[in-house]
Amino acid sequence: MAASEGHSQLVATLLQLNADPSAKDKFGNTPLNDAVRSKHDETVAVLKKSEANLAFVLPGNELGVLMCQAAFDGKLDDIQRLIQNNVDPNESDYDGRTV
Repeated sequence: MAASEGHSQLVATLLQLNADPSAKDKFGNTPLNDAVRSKHDETVAVLKKSEANLAFVLPGNELGVLMCQAAFDGKLDDIQRLIQNNVDPNESDYDGRTV
């Protein structure tokens, strides 16, 4: 919850108390997933600083859907954010479309 709401200092404190940054919720989302999708870049940086191997991963074609939606909406900042978090710009959506 702290990551999805962008509470960077709280996330940092939880990590210092050995909270697992790769823990998944009942939907399969990690704190990094929530922070990236919620556009909390400072929180993303805190999470990545704690564990360099964290990856933004979503099941199926959800990464491609996010990329295509950002392209459709003309949101360059969203596309850049996804690419900075190691999303391949060639990810395809459920119809095989890419950005």
